Amino acid sequence: MQTFLKCTVAVKTHACLLFTGSMAALAVVYGLILDWPITWALILELLGLSLACSLVQFIFFSGVLLRKMAYLPRMLCSLPAFLAVVAGAGMIFRWFPIDRWQAWVTFLTIFAVIFVAIAVGFEVYFRITGQKYDDLLKQYKDRQ
Repeated sequence: MQTFLKCTVAVKTHACLLFTGSMAALAVVYGLILDWPITWALILELLGLSLACSLVQFIFFSGVLLRKMAYLPRMLCSLPAFLAVVAGAGMIFRWFPIDRWQAWVTFLTIFAVIFVAIAVGFEVYFRITGQKYDDLLKQYKDRQ
């Protein structure tokens, strides 16, 4: 039961962060660039997508289910899962005309750009954090 609660809290935390970031981006794009209204339906759709993506993120990156997989294979394996979740949401909620190949090209391009940007962002973050801990370990060893 305690493991279930930890997992639930982790998924909820990531979903909240993802939802907040997505709503901020949506507010900028819809409110400032396109001048479109943000409907309650769109907010709920984005909330559902945030929960689904958080679940995928938890499965591939928490270490609970996939313990010994290296980071690059995790990224490569999670890519089709994220794509399926986001494309499924796009089709279910009719975010774009699914019968037009041009819309799919646009969708896949935007998805790829965002996925690469997030991957690069996490890589930079992990390198900076790793360097920080390496420096702290070196200071600790120098004191010994």
